[in-house]
Amino acid sequence: MKRAISIILLIIMMYFIYQYSVIGIKKNHEIKYDFEKEDKVFKIKENYNKTKNYDQYIIEINYNNYEFSFDVENIFNKRTKILSDLKYYENDGMMCIYPIFSNNITTEIVCSKDNNKYSYTSAVNINSNISEFLKTLKLEKNIDISWGVEDEPFEKNNLKIYKNSFADNEKIIIWNYNGIRIVSKNLYNEVKTLEKDLYENKLGSLVGKFYVIPDYENAYQFKTFSIVNIVDCSIREMQLDDLISSDSYSNGIVNKKIYIYDKDNIKQYEIDPINKDYKVIGDKEKNGQFYNGQWSAINIYDFKNSEIKFVENYASIEQFKNYSISKVYTSNTSFYLLTNDGSMYRLNKDALDDPILLFKEQNIKELKIVKDNIYYVLGDTLYKYSKETGKKKIITYNEFSYNHENMFDIYISE
Repeated sequence: MKRAISIILLIIMMYFIYQYSVIGIKKNHEIKYDFEKEDKVFKIKENYNKTKNYDQYIIEINYNNYEFSFDVENIFNKRTKILSDLKYYENDGMMCIYPIFSNNITTEIVCSKDNNKYSYTSAVNINSNISEFLKTLKLEKNIDISWGVEDEPFEKNNLKIYKNSFADNEKIIIWNYNGIRIVSKNLYNEVKTLEKDLYENKLGSLVGKFYVIPDYENAYQFKTFSIVNIVDCSIREMQLDDLISSDSYSNGIVNKKIYIYDKDNIKQYEIDPINKDYKVIGDKEKNGQFYNGQWSAINIYDFKNSEIKFVENYASIEQFKNYSISKVYTSNTSFYLLTNDGSMYRLNKDALDDPILLFKEQNIKELKIVKDNIYYVLGDTLYKYSKETGKKKIITYNEFSYNHENMFDIYISE
């Protein structure tokens, strides 16, 4: 009898080991199922996909002629049928959906009309009645109560700071003419690296948790970088053997290294601020280096004739031809397309035929995307658009009205 029980226990244990091993190595799945809500039946298509860059679910929801799509980070241990509830609102040919996943995980409101998809921020400009849906979600405590609400800012040294717009792990870096300001939900710091004010911040760069600032004290050349730790506000210096002309510009950042081209001296540098190292990778004797997803050599003088930035080549993506694109941004999971009319679309890399209009803004001055949050300057204000809270003011600063070139950066800790 004891032997039989031992065998049964061994079989059960082996079964669970097998199940966990299957889950551990599973790279993807696709399932379809129905989800009933009141008198409606929603068709669900659940795609799970894991690559070296991301680990996510794409949930497609269909009801009659309405189509919706949501991408969700894998925090479900690769389980299937992760949808646990679904809130919806329908009015004047538009339907909006707010899904709730296992463990009460939520994402964003997505609306559908005439086979087009909209965020709440863009949908409410088409149909103002959609605001009733948001009110209901707040009353039922299904959504962050700060959605669509601007809190009163507090003022600090000419900044109006909207504290409740900050995530707990988020810091905003503002160029302060003689250094930087570091602003977070509960802290404000000023780090001075220069003795005199400098209006333009041509080469300041955020690399990981370090903000790198050349020593601009000499108007014509420099050989020192100040490296500011954004977390603890400490400063260390990096000395170069070479003098770099002030008539230089940044090609971009690749793998936490900064690439700078010196127009006067016809040199291209690779700066490694984390390891305090550098090297010349292009000069009059050898080609310069260009990066667009892969490295290639080009004539060093091409960098002098025009300011060449490292940008990836998206010409082969057929779906992009449907847009009049001003600039393409990318994250691990998505492409973001800013069009010439100020529209911002998000396209998941696994669903390029399924764009969503996030917002439309004219006269955006500077825009950056960090971990799928969109930060941009409009007028005198820095805004943040996120899935969790939509569009919100984060900092108002009068200088944004006049100077918007490399005026801000974003650090989000893990």
